[in-house]
Amino acid sequence: HSITQTFFDNDHKIGTLFSSGKSNFFDLIMIESSRSDLFGKGGYLRPISSLNLKNLSLLDARWSDSCGDYSIPYSWGTTGLSYRSSVAKDEITSWKAFFDPSNEFKNRIVTQTDTTTLTETALIYLGKDPNTENLNELKEAYNVLLNQKPNILDYKYGITYASEFKAKSSMAMTLAYSGDVEEIITQTGQDDWVYTVPKEGSMLWVDCLSFPAKKMTKTATIEFVNFINTPEIAALNSEDMYITTVNGKALELLSKEILEDSELYPARSLIESSHPYKKL
Repeated sequence: HSITQTFFDNDHKIGTLFSSGKSNFFDLIMIESSRSDLFGKGGYLRPISSLNLKNLSLLDARWSDSCGDYSIPYSWGTTGLSYRSSVAKDEITSWKAFFDPSNEFKNRIVTQTDTTTLTETALIYLGKDPNTENLNELKEAYNVLLNQKPNILDYKYGITYASEFKAKSSMAMTLAYSGDVEEIITQTGQDDWVYTVPKEGSMLWVDCLSFPAKKMTKTATIEFVNFINTPEIAALNSEDMYITTVNGKALELLSKEILEDSELYPARSLIESSHPYKKL
């Protein structure tokens, strides 16, 4: 089989695939969990129960519940800051470094424009509920983002920026997902990148695999998903891609190094204090 991958900077752009009818170009689409039921109930995704998927019982119920009836979980993690330790004068522990940066980071920050992640991060910085629908609080977050704008090098997903500019990258800080640092290092050759979850808190994301309703689901697509959900392959995928796994049996096969990496598997207390994405 010939495989083609298409990368989107945020879920808003993926949403336009469905509204424009272009989702039928794809066999499998990865979306954030908060969008799964929205797209599914809109008739854009196939119910998982209608597909001959195996190994679903091996997937952690918490992440399966997050993806709902129209998707299956693939990986999960936190949102935080990735930055170059050689640029920072001190260890970064607060979102203040991102929204009100010190001189060394001004005009060297890259951030995605995802309507949920960026806004919700600003709300966390303000000490507000990141899933709030209070208009005054959203206006406060808007002003934080407006004040941050002069310090932004580019509005783009950090990995996208790194892959475009590689060793010529001027980026020194970016809003990131856990696991992004390794790809940024690979793309830029800058090995001083680190990841941190600021003290004010984090968003907890779950990536889900979904099947477009307007595209006939191929046998090969089902076989592929069944394949990557076998414990041995799920563990290999986790190690090779440096991501978390949602497969309980795969966890038992992971190396001690990856299981003890707090970027991928943070302390339970941090997970419990993080905010899940919600359908808004």
